[in-house]
Amino acid sequence: MTPSQNKTYWRVWGEVRRMLIELGEFSSADAAEERHAIHLEAIGCEKSSKDFTNKDLDAVLDQFEKRLVLLRGPLTGDRATEQPVKRLIWAIDQLGLDAPYIESISLAQFKTANWRELTERQLSRFRMTLTARARAKKRATGSTSDQS
Repeated sequence: MTPSQNKTYWRVWGEVRRMLIELGEFSSADAAEERHAIHLEAIGCEKSSKDFTNKDLDAVLDQFEKRLVLLRGPLTGDRATEQPVKRLIWAIDQLGLDAPYIESISLAQFKTANWRELTERQLSRFRMTLTARARAKKRATGSTSDQS
């Protein structure tokens, strides 16, 4: 293996190892045995990673990746797409509005009560609407208590 391939091998294995141990199924020694079992499964014989051909390395890395998918689930998208949506949902949750109220506005505006499934663009519009509603409610509540 080239130094770059060796670095990739150990980086990916490190992820698999960390997840195996964190999930509580494996000790460090068990994880080392699992790595050798993965080699056997991938290339059909026990072989040191130092002796891998390119074909061997590809087969083992594929097995590592399969283990990662099993351990953490499939990757559904990239951060640049998912994080803005998560932030918008968080911002909406922080407005302090009741869930039935939020769902009714979503239903009226987007024809669905399942507002957490809206697109980033829709969530952005929805957040603006809800922010305005939350401010109006706060003003109404604040002015009512001032009149007492």
